[in-house]
Amino acid sequence: MKVLFSLNTGIVLLLVLLLLLIAGAFVMPAYEAFGLLYVMPLFYWLKEVPLQISWWLILSIGAIAMLTVNTLLCSAESIIKKYKKTNFLLIIAPQIMHLGFLFILLGHLLSSHGGYRELFQVREGTWLRLSDNSIVEIKEIIIRHDDSGYITDMGMDIIYHSFSDYLRYTVVPNKPFIHKGTGLYLKTARPYPLKEAIVEISKEPGAMPALIGGILFVIGNTILLMLRAKRAERTLFCRYPTGRPPQGLVRAVDQQSSRPADQ
Repeated sequence: MKVLFSLNTGIVLLLVLLLLLIAGAFVMPAYEAFGLLYVMPLFYWLKEVPLQISWWLILSIGAIAMLTVNTLLCSAESIIKKYKKTNFLLIIAPQIMHLGFLFILLGHLLSSHGGYRELFQVREGTWLRLSDNSIVEIKEIIIRHDDSGYITDMGMDIIYHSFSDYLRYTVVPNKPFIHKGTGLYLKTARPYPLKEAIVEISKEPGAMPALIGGILFVIGNTILLMLRAKRAERTLFCRYPTGRPPQGLVRAVDQQSSRPADQ
C-alpha cells in the first residue's frame, strides 16, 4: 500500500505509459481499424476490436488509472504533512495543478465513453437526426464567391426541431450550432453541380471538465511563479536591504570585468 504513496511510483508509471504509447505508435499504422477511433467512443471501439491491436491502449488506461490514484494519495499526504509548517499557498499550488490534471483526465474519460463524431454530406432539404431524436433541417446552403470563382464565404441556414423547441440558426465555419451539448459544424461546401456541404455532428461530454482542468492548471502554475518571484525578491532584500548592492562592490566588479584577459 505504501508504494502508492511514493513519488517514485508516479515516475515509474509515467515511464511505463511512455513506453506503451511508443509501442502504440508502431501498432497503429499497421491496422485500418484505428481509423474508426475518429467517429467512435474509445470504450465502444475497444469492445469491437481484437486484443492483439488494442492491448497497448488497455494497458495505457490501466497505467493512467494507477497514476490517478497515486496523484490523489501523494497530494493528500503532502497537505497533511506540510499543513501549518509552511506557506499555505506554497502547499496548495501544486495540488491545484494536480487537480487540474485530474479534471483533464476526467474530461477525456467522459468523452471516451459518451462522445461521438460523425460526418455527413448534406444538401438543401436534408434532415439530420440527433442523438436525442431531435431533427436539424438544412434549409439553405449559402456560398459566396468572387469573379474568379473562388469561394469567399460560406454558411448554412438550419431549423432545429424538437418536441419543445423550434430554432432558426445560421451556421458558419467558426460559429457552430450547439444545443444541449451536441454541436453541428460546417466543414466545407461546394456550389456545383449541386449545392452540397460537409457537416460534422459531435458530442463532447468531457469538454467542460477538460476546460476546468486547464484553468486550474494555469491558476496553480501562476501561484507558484508569483511565490517564487516573491522569494527571489525577499532573498535580494535580505542580502542588500537598500534593494541594490553596495557601490564599493559594484566598482570592484566593474574593475574586475574591465581588466584585460591574461594572454
